[in-house]
Amino acid sequence: MNLRNKIVSIGLLPIIITLIGLHFFHNTEMLGAGLLLSIIMLTYNITRMKDLNFFLLLGTLGIGTCFILRLFWGYKYVPLNTITPTLEFSLMVFAFIYYTAPELYNGMVNKLGIRNCFSYKLETKIIIILSSIHLILLYITSNPQLRAYMIQKRK
Repeated sequence: MNLRNKIVSIGLLPIIITLIGLHFFHNTEMLGAGLLLSIIMLTYNITRMKDLNFFLLLGTLGIGTCFILRLFWGYKYVPLNTITPTLEFSLMVFAFIYYTAPELYNGMVNKLGIRNCFSYKLETKIIIILSSIHLILLYITSNPQLRAYMIQKRK
């Protein structure tokens, strides 16, 4: 169990570095660097450790989605100052896909010839719930009409 916690922490490292870096560097470049770091770690994890870190895969898919959207379509699908919620939303979507269809992940793991030791149902449920709550709160606090309605309702 102790080893599992360390593996989960290592899997979350690229997404944490990317989210912190987005506050200091340009979005597209930081997403590209985060994606490169994720791919390197994912490749090492598969080839050397013969394991597929679910959280590393989740982060790689989320960062990759945001990077491709921003690289090819600019601000059309990911408007200015929305990269962090978009990244969180894509992580939530991929977690939801795993939660509803874990056989996709298990099939990929089996095709790669990697051991599959854990079920991540509880972790994905937590990610989905917390991300949903956070995104709803972000929407409420960033929407002036909803904010005004809630303040007026209190009076």
